[in-house]
Amino acid sequence: MGKIRINGEGKIKINLSLLLLFYAMIVGIMRNNIIIILAMFFSSIGDFILLINRGCFNEEKKEIFNYGIVMFSISHLIYMFVMNTGNLSNVLIFIAFLLIVILTILTVSNYKSKMVIFSLYGIIILLNFFNSLNFSIFATIGVFCFILGG
Repeated sequence: MGKIRINGEGKIKINLSLLLLFYAMIVGIMRNNIIIILAMFFSSIGDFILLINRGCFNEEKKEIFNYGIVMFSISHLIYMFVMNTGNLSNVLIFIAFLLIVILTILTVSNYKSKMVIFSLYGIIILLNFFNSLNFSIFATIGVFCFILGG
C-alpha cells in the first residue's frame, strides 16, 4: 500500500473535523456526557466518507456518499437524544430512528435516487432543529448554521 496523498481541501476539512471532535471530547468530559463524543464521532466518520467520495485522498473518487449521509443521520439522532426535551423529543427521536432505518436500507440496497435520500436526511436535520428549539439557543444556532452550511 502506497503513501496516502491528501489534497488541500482534504487537509482543511480533516483538521476542522478533528478540531470539532476534540471540542466534543472536552464538552463531553466537562458535562460528564460521553454521548456527545459519540455523536461527533459519527459526524467525523461522515466527514471522512465525504472526503473519500470527493477524491481528497490520492485523487481517487468512490461513490460512497450515501454512507456519509447515514453517518450524519445517526449523529443527528444522537444529538436529539442528548437534547432530550420531553415528549416532543421522544416523538422526534422515534421518527428520526425510523427515517434512519429507511435511509440505511436504501443505502445498503444501492438505491440510486439521491432525491429520496436527501429528502430523508433533510427531514432528520429539520427534526433536530425543531428539537433544539426546546433545548437551548446555542443548540438552535448550531443546527441552523449546519443547515445553512451543509
